[in-house]
Parts: sequence; C-alpha cells; structure tokens
Amino acid sequence: MEKALDYVLSGIAWPKETIVAYQFTCDAAGIALDVDLPDEGDTPRRTVEAKGNGKLSFKTRSDAQMRRDFVGLCYGSLFRVVGEVFALLPAINRCLVSGYVQRNDPATGRLEEPYILSVVVRREDLDLVDFARIEHIDPVGALNSLGARVDLD
Repeated sequence: MEKALDYVLSGIAWPKETIVAYQFTCDAAGIALDVDLPDEGDTPRRTVEAKGNGKLSFKTRSDAQMRRDFVGLCYGSLFRVVGEVFALLPAINRCLVSGYVQRNDPATGRLEEPYILSVVVRREDLDLVDFARIEHIDPVGALNSLGARVDLD
C-alpha cells in the first residue's frame, strides 16, 4: 500500500511544492495524512491575460481574492489527497487529513508549522459525492460538511 500511495501522490501536479506524509493505523483500515501546504504569501499577487494583439496584460489581485484562492487551495489539496487515498486503497475506510503551513514567527524568528485545517473522512461519506459532476463540487463545502476543523488565521 505504501509503494502504491507514494507513486500516486508523487504523480500529482501541485501548483506549489506539496509534501504529504502519512501513517497507516495498526489494522490498516485507516490512515492519517499530514499535508505541507503553501503559505498564504505564496499565492500570486498578479494575474496575466493574453490580449489579441500579442501583448500581455497584468492585473493586481485584491487581498480578498488572494485569500479566497488560498482557502480554496488548502481545502482543494486536502480533498484531492483524500480522494486519491480512497480511490487507490479499497481497504481504507477512514482518513484523518490535516494541513499545515510553515511560517516564521515574527516574535521569535523561529519556523513554526501550525495546522490550519483538519478533518476525518469516512469512506461512506465520500461515497455520497458525485465525482462524475466534479466541476460542481466545492471542496470547502464538502470538507466543512464533514466537520472540518479550521484555523486559517
């Protein structure tokens, strides 16, 4: 199971480097995953659009839009990892997935790794999701409906 999961997780094209560590439960029916998420400061501040004349147009994004994108990236990353685990490993019936960021503490200068999002997902809960209509799925709503614990501040 470990080799298969390592292979699948290493094949995901993340927007920023994302490291996933995991540990199976003793009965191999559960798994705990830690996801090292990009920090909010890694969210691009500008967007670029190609104009019809071959020129590029750069636009600065608002703080609110950057925050929405960061939140979506965090939830989407955890949702993706959970989906990959359940799709690959039929023996797993519960998954604890937690995401953390690496930040410098301005008071001490030390690197901290606070957890910002965590949720337990049971296979039967994820089986209710219609992945044939994935474009209509909101990872934020999906994980919050499962009792996600969130501290994005």
